[in-house]
Amino acid sequence: MWKQLPSCDEAAGRGGPALGYSKDGKKIILATGYSGQENDDIHIFDVNSNNWNTCEKGQYRARSVAPFCTLAPNGNNVLVIFGGEVSTSDKGHEGAGDFADDLVIIDTDTGIVLTNKNVGDCKPACRGWTSMTMISANKAILFGGLSGNDDNPTRHNDTWLLEIV
Repeated sequence: MWKQLPSCDEAAGRGGPALGYSKDGKKIILATGYSGQENDDIHIFDVNSNNWNTCEKGQYRARSVAPFCTLAPNGNNVLVIFGGEVSTSDKGHEGAGDFADDLVIIDTDTGIVLTNKNVGDCKPACRGWTSMTMISANKAILFGGLSGNDDNPTRHNDTWLLEIV
């Protein structure tokens, strides 16, 4: 059964956002997405009060269609986002925009970005338009995606394991 929740007036309507949840399930976090441009905002919905709160903008590079999942390393929930599209293609879905390869980790209780950096030499190539899912409290699997550019879009069929240590 569906139930419509209040809209977030501070968040532009968008596609390709990241959604996560707090450890106690009382907060929902919204980040990234495309609303005519890539977004770098963070909004938190409080389930008990039925209200949205907006966090400080610009804590990470604006992006959309990035793989994400909620993990709980050390018992603390975080929204983990890898890469994503940072500028769109003029060819739409036929081409490839510019992509990131950084890891953004956001505390789901506070909306504070804990890290926004590259994580070593062994990592997936820049990409977006892919999916990631949690497989344990501190591990996630990423599969496939799109990278490259308009002249040479690359569709990946590789699989990566992310472990937050």
